Amino acid sequence: MMEKAFTITDYSGLQEQSAAKLAEVASKFTSRLNLEYEDKMVDLKSEMGLISLGLEYQSGITIIAEGKDERDAMTVIEDTLMTTNIAK
Repeated sequence: MMEKAFTITDYSGLQEQSAAKLAEVASKFTSRLNLEYEDKMVDLKSEMGLISLGLEYQSGITIIAEGKDERDAMTVIEDTLMTTNIAK
């Protein structure tokens, strides 16, 4: 299992387009991928789950990956968050 903390850097927070991109990227992996925010955890592969969190600018999140391709998944998700300026 791998965990990595991030902070939302998009001034608009996590919007539909960003949530869709994250869910699309996460869906390419077989590992269980979750996003934890405060006391809530959602499937990173679920666009609606991500949107339901109402993540705003400066929200602290944790990505959790568990499975055979967890290392690759975490690398690609981190890259996606950074290159799209969603979080760092």
